[in-house]
Amino acid sequence: VVEAYKGEAYDERDGDAWIITGSADSVMDNKEWMLYMENKIIKAHALKKPILGVCFGHQILAKALGGEVTRNPVGWEVGSHNVLLTLEGQKTDLFKKLPPTICVYETHQDTVSKLPPSSTLLAENSNGVQSFVDDRSYGIQFHPEFSCDIMRAYSDLNRSQGIEFDADQVIDTKDGKNVMK
Repeated sequence: VVEAYKGEAYDERDGDAWIITGSADSVMDNKEWMLYMENKIIKAHALKKPILGVCFGHQILAKALGGEVTRNPVGWEVGSHNVLLTLEGQKTDLFKKLPPTICVYETHQDTVSKLPPSSTLLAENSNGVQSFVDDRSYGIQFHPEFSCDIMRAYSDLNRSQGIEFDADQVIDTKDGKNVMK
């Protein structure tokens, strides 16, 4: 485990694969540790290291590989949301055993607004890019590690901090867990 946000150094050859998780920070803040991470992602990707980016990880992976991340003009996406798998997405190992529409847990304000040039869109909804693949690197905007209780807690926390979002629905769904399988 590397706590990149604390400035911990790491080598792009470290580990068999990487999982880049969520963060309270925005990719658009361009903090020093984020720029360092982008450089390491580029090098690890060139070495064909498998990478899974989740939420913030999805966004910084896209940015490092030449995509763009912006504030979502639709606003915050918080709660349980439907995601539509593309035909390509339905064929990937990540999603191939799932229905064409899945319901997943999300809490984010930024979105991948432009895919990296060599990437393939795997999933989307009205809030933007929900998943992509670039060689052995996958980005997923949603949180497959969340339970219904965790999502309810995030929803309540966001509301208590004055964050406004359209949907305030949190339904029990196992689709995210099935992605992890």
